[in-house]
Amino acid sequence: MRRLFGTRRVPSCSSATRQPPHLAQQGHARPVECLSILHWGILFEIGDGYARLGRRSKGQALLDRLWNEERYCVAPLTDSLVQQGLELYQARSDKEWGLTDCLSFALMKREAITEALTADVHSRQAGFEALLLQGM
Repeated sequence: MRRLFGTRRVPSCSSATRQPPHLAQQGHARPVECLSILHWGILFEIGDGYARLGRRSKGQALLDRLWNEERYCVAPLTDSLVQQGLELYQARSDKEWGLTDCLSFALMKREAITEALTADVHSRQAGFEALLLQGM
């Protein structure tokens, strides 16, 4: 299966990745194959981006979908991942990468993911293939 990272600008799940709730309730002890892997920072940014009145219901629907659907897995923000993200954030002061970007890049490196379903040029700068920028 092709391994993609979904970012805000949108696999296999590692053992450190949360399984969708309906699978965990069914007693699945092992992670399932995921269409996309995300981390909590992405969900926070989605929630923040849809916080305005009149948009919140759309944001909630998207968050519910990402949280509950079988083919999306959400990686926790572990101390290790946060440390790796902070180190990258500090090391690349020559780039305009946000902390969420750096967390994403650290997770992608850990999971050996090389492609992201994104149009974010920062992913390309970090050495990943930004699929929505192909041909640009």
